[in-house]
Amino acid sequence: MLRALGLLLCCCAFCLLPACSPHSLNQVEVNPDGAVRLPAEEYILLRAYRPDISIELNRLDGAPARFTVMVQNMAADHVQVEVAAPPGRQEASVAKRIVSDTVIALDVEGGAGKQLIELFTRPAETREAVAFAVVGDSQGRNDTLTAALDQINQSGAAFLVHLGDFTPSGREEEYLAFLETLQHLKIPCYTVPGNHDIKGNGALLYQNLLSPPVHYFDYRGLRFVFLDSSTLELGQTQLAWLEDLLAHGDRNVLLFQHAPPIDPRGKGHTLMDPEEAQRFLALTTAEESAVKGMFFGHIHIYHAQFMGGAACVISGGGGASLYAPPEEGGYHHYALVTVTEEGSVRVEPRPVEPPSRSLDISCYGRKGEIEISAAELEAMADVSGQSSFQNIHGNYRGEGIYRGVPVRRLVEAAGGMEPGERLLVYSHDRYVQAYAYENVYPRESGWYGHQGEMILAIEYNGSTPPEWQDGYRIAFLPEDGVYDNNDCARTSAPGQGWHLYQSAGSRWVRMVARLEVLP
Repeated sequence: MLRALGLLLCCCAFCLLPACSPHSLNQVEVNPDGAVRLPAEEYILLRAYRPDISIELNRLDGAPARFTVMVQNMAADHVQVEVAAPPGRQEASVAKRIVSDTVIALDVEGGAGKQLIELFTRPAETREAVAFAVVGDSQGRNDTLTAALDQINQSGAAFLVHLGDFTPSGREEEYLAFLETLQHLKIPCYTVPGNHDIKGNGALLYQNLLSPPVHYFDYRGLRFVFLDSSTLELGQTQLAWLEDLLAHGDRNVLLFQHAPPIDPRGKGHTLMDPEEAQRFLALTTAEESAVKGMFFGHIHIYHAQFMGGAACVISGGGGASLYAPPEEGGYHHYALVTVTEEGSVRVEPRPVEPPSRSLDISCYGRKGEIEISAAELEAMADVSGQSSFQNIHGNYRGEGIYRGVPVRRLVEAAGGMEPGERLLVYSHDRYVQAYAYENVYPRESGWYGHQGEMILAIEYNGSTPPEWQDGYRIAFLPEDGVYDNNDCARTSAPGQGWHLYQSAGSRWVRMVARLEVLP
């Protein structure tokens, strides 16, 4: 990961950095408040998760006389720097350099012992109008997210809040792809974690690369509160923290979290505990509540309404498959939010046109790389059947008629597959699943009764891509028409599928782009 993070920043002017050995930088203790420290060798690298941060530095014996602190995710043009040292200690000299729109370099020289560097854009108490953007549920569709970021750069927003599910499955490569995509953004981006982002080791990656899952900051007289509903729960501890924060605050509050307390469609795509959802709403929509705006993702639509005195906005159109037709909010978008000096909240959804994707796929095997066109897939699609899958919460999804190509035929076109080999299936969003020989040839292995044929579905209920937003999709066609979690457990080889994530739905890869047979 260290090398990957370095590559993410290769566009920055690091040739201007003073050289420091990793060993000597180990003699500088760094305690940031409002930022996380990222791995780097020749400089200290931080990523801010709020507009104003402080950095406590402590030089130990052997520390370099001069070194650089790089800070990402700040409005570089507007950052002011103040340095303080304990009484009787010499202050360090800190020179600020702008590396890019959101990256600054602080060249630190001199000063003994502890030093405190404060970075701020303007006093937090300043009350004035503010505009910011929100987007949610890009789920690794970073081409669509990039299109949104290009528009946000021209919107006048001071910063962007991503409402979670920026990755499809919380893998390190997906986090790094998201961070790479954010290089298109010319303003800071703050985040909350979504349920997709914490899969596997994702919760730890989130805290190490982005921010604590629960925090707040004050900006232009407003309080911005970031909550963690990534488990589709808030929990009693977090609700008590929120209750105390609202009870003792002295300013208007804006809340951000992934899962909403209500589903305007009536389909239960919300916080899992109804009593917890009601307690949250009682806190945030009471007549005396300081909350003036609440922003959620999770439901892949745009919807806005007022609840109590708060604007309640669902913005889940950042790139993932949509849940409704356009007239019901099912379109890709970001939302521009304006809060006036008087505290009124205005929200304007702005549509985003996703870039077109190729409908061809690639297969790699003993014959090397082969390309299979959409027309060829159509000619090969001679299998169809009723099916659905079960997700990690026990809910059934995707019920309908699937038509497609047996995956074994695609594998054989690339040179075949032998027992003990793996098939990797990659999505356009960098999601990947590994399958065993037994999945591809279920009749030979005895898995057919639980799994049925494994197909690359090119049609669902009569719709084909791009109208079918899931694109080409891996599907299983068991005889009973349901691929449930028990079926998934029985048809997952060691180290694959159920043994990594206990959801049958995770095996149904969407937006398939590539198949690869590995020894």
